[in-house]
Amino acid sequence: MIPSLHIDYKGIRIKQPHKEGWALRTETTINNTYLNTYLFYIGKKLRNLPALRRIGFQVNLQLLQV
Repeated sequence: MIPSLHIDYKGIRIKQPHKEGWALRTETTINNTYLNTYLFYIGKKLRNLPALRRIGFQVNLQLLQV
């Protein structure tokens, strides 16, 4: 079993598996729910995917800086 960090906040999920004290990767999922699209003022359309990816990347950067 590999220990991991799990964070859930308003439909945003972050998972960070660890091995030997190091984070192997950071996985961020932004579910396509009514709350999340209006939380970020971004619609559910496919054309908004780049904006959601930028938000996920910013979340990952903030987590890594902590």
